[in-house]
Amino acid sequence: MKHLFPILGVLTLILLSYALYQALVVAPTEQTMGDVQRIFYYHVPSAWTAFILFFVNFGASGVYLVKRRPAADIVALTSAEVGVTCTVQFKGSMQACASSGNS
Repeated sequence: MKHLFPILGVLTLILLSYALYQALVVAPTEQTMGDVQRIFYYHVPSAWTAFILFFVNFGASGVYLVKRRPAADIVALTSAEVGVTCTVQFKGSMQACASSGNS
């Protein structure tokens, strides 16, 4: 499994870079909101991913509390770490919206 991690890390970096490029450069400009709307293509999936990961964390934590399986604890830990990262990305977009005067 250790030899697979760098490969998956590079693949993830490539795909996230491609998604960011598609969201910010390739996506057409929306008529009402203009260029600001493009950021939704990146931040909304980030928010959904965070919600799903916290749900996974909740389930894995429950399994660990009931059955004491170390694998469930590992899943809970990793899903919490990635969920927090996605939440920070989503919260940044919310603060930018609030600071610009849009609600």
